Amino acid sequence: MSKHEYTIELAHGAQAWCAAHAWPSALEARVRGEIAHEMTHGLSSVDKLMLHTFEWDRDSRQEFICTPAPDRPGVLIVDTCTREDGEKLTEGPFAGKVISMPVPDSE
Repeated sequence: MSKHEYTIELAHGAQAWCAAHAWPSALEARVRGEIAHEMTHGLSSVDKLMLHTFEWDRDSRQEFICTPAPDRPGVLIVDTCTREDGEKLTEGPFAGKVISMPVPDSE
């Protein structure tokens, strides 16, 4: 498998969202477009990805998270996600801002 070939696996949250809103193939196409964009900016393989999030559209405001499967090279897991507020930054140019962390909904 080349570095640009990978399998997409939809977690339960993404599967449920697709059942209500879109074909799984539409979500997979969107994910592949997002990852292709990351690869043009230096991502060498999905296995090197820490995480990637994107919003389906501005109206639905549904956010998705893509993470490599930890024990299966070449597999990208896609899930819906929510954000949890983290710590408030106290220094630097973003002082006063609160960091939010995406959390997969199927965990």
